[in-house]
Amino acid sequence: MGDIEVIFSFNWLSSICIFSSIMLATVANSASYSVCFEEWNPYAYLDEKGEGQGTSVDTIKQALSRKEINVTFRQMPHSRCVALVKNKEIDFALHVDESDGLFLIQYPVADWTLTFVTKQDNAMTFEELISNEDSSILISRDYDYPKLLLSKLGETQVKITKTSFSTESPEEIKQFFSILLSGRVDGILVDKTWADLMIARYQFPAQTYEQLFHREAQFIGYHADRKYKASVLEKAIKDLKR
Repeated sequence: MGDIEVIFSFNWLSSICIFSSIMLATVANSASYSVCFEEWNPYAYLDEKGEGQGTSVDTIKQALSRKEINVTFRQMPHSRCVALVKNKEIDFALHVDESDGLFLIQYPVADWTLTFVTKQDNAMTFEELISNEDSSILISRDYDYPKLLLSKLGETQVKITKTSFSTESPEEIKQFFSILLSGRVDGILVDKTWADLMIARYQFPAQTYEQLFHREAQFIGYHADRKYKASVLEKAIKDLKR
């Protein structure tokens, strides 16, 4: 009788384990993952149909499609995206780093290559711009910049101006560059890849320096309660990139 009880207990526990594994796999594969991002062409943006596009978006799409997991993308200001992930209303935030206060999937999806965009007729070199006490530089009020970047800014002689801005639409992009082109500031700290793309697209009389002021790897961020989903996504991305 004792042997029967042992066998029964073993089979019962085995069944529970198998059932739990199946359920976890089902949850991971059937659930819809949600991702938010701020417009950052060519890494993440919405096309004319309102669908997520870009190299970072494509990485997530391709990785999760192999797991037969649906994923939705929402574009919004960076600060709101991070806040919604912290509040567990969205699973993942694209293009974050340690300064954003989220857990990070340990696979960089992009590099934030920061330099200064200036007017096309600007004659100052990179070094002259950052060492000139009369230089005025615009940065975003809405970003939690990395501490190292803020430390570098503090070592320059420039006057720092902070403002909120959005670049989700062509009109907003033109308004953003008008701050520079109207002469209100001498330069704007901005991602070089994005700025070069916008200058070429809209033919702005502006230019970026070849020298980078700061480079910061960007990751996918999540709340601690999304740890299981994050592990699935991280493994899927790493498998995709092998």
